[in-house]
Amino acid sequence: HFFLRSKMAPRLHAELILPMVDELKQEANIPLSSVDAFAVTIGPGAFTGVRIAMAFTQGLSWSLSKPVVGISTLRVLAYQGYLKFKIKRVVVLMDARMNQVYMAAYTMGDDGNVTCNIPEQVCDIAQAPFVLEEWLCNARRNLDVDGLAVNGLEVDNWVAVGSGCRYLEEMQSRLEETHNRSGESQKKSLRLLSPNAVESQFPCMAEHLAALSERDFLRGVFCSALDLEPLYLRNNVAVPSQSLSFSAIAAS
Repeated sequence: HFFLRSKMAPRLHAELILPMVDELKQEANIPLSSVDAFAVTIGPGAFTGVRIAMAFTQGLSWSLSKPVVGISTLRVLAYQGYLKFKIKRVVVLMDARMNQVYMAAYTMGDDGNVTCNIPEQVCDIAQAPFVLEEWLCNARRNLDVDGLAVNGLEVDNWVAVGSGCRYLEEMQSRLEETHNRSGESQKKSLRLLSPNAVESQFPCMAEHLAALSERDFLRGVFCSALDLEPLYLRNNVAVPSQSLSFSAIAAS
């Protein structure tokens, strides 16, 4: 059973998080000292939000000598995609701004475990479709005898979730343009970026983080507050200075 508090409130993390924890304590009727562990998404995502969430969780963990389960935002989104569409192969695309996406691909096991097939990474939108194409082509090279599946999973049966799905059409166009220039058949690329379902309005939800973190905790996958680290995937978080200078001049 989960006790939940959730609210979509950009830039209000710091103001909301403490009152929400107090409300949950009262509703569950347990002191924080009896909690087994704390869980947090470690990114990627908005840098301020990631830092606030991690700092708050580390503070609770350190003060109460409790372990922390840190889980990638991309992994949580993939799990949500699986729960919604009941399809085990999930591609996650998160808008990373600056003409980039955070991306990864996962396969959901019958035992509830999540296997990462495309490593979590930040990728230029111009390059992302070719990363996806390579993944799906490699899967086809390992087709089983019926020519449809890899380890029982249909190769072309996959879904895409996350805010970066808005770029799927642009990615498809880039593939087509590349194959046209090289004289390759378009049939392959046309099928590759045609997921069974697409969901772009897909915020990361606390109950799914809780479900994954409970599974990790029971398997012994956790760390101390001091060892918890963010998953930023990139260090550059601002528009290059040349662009900023140009914008400032244009606006003056």
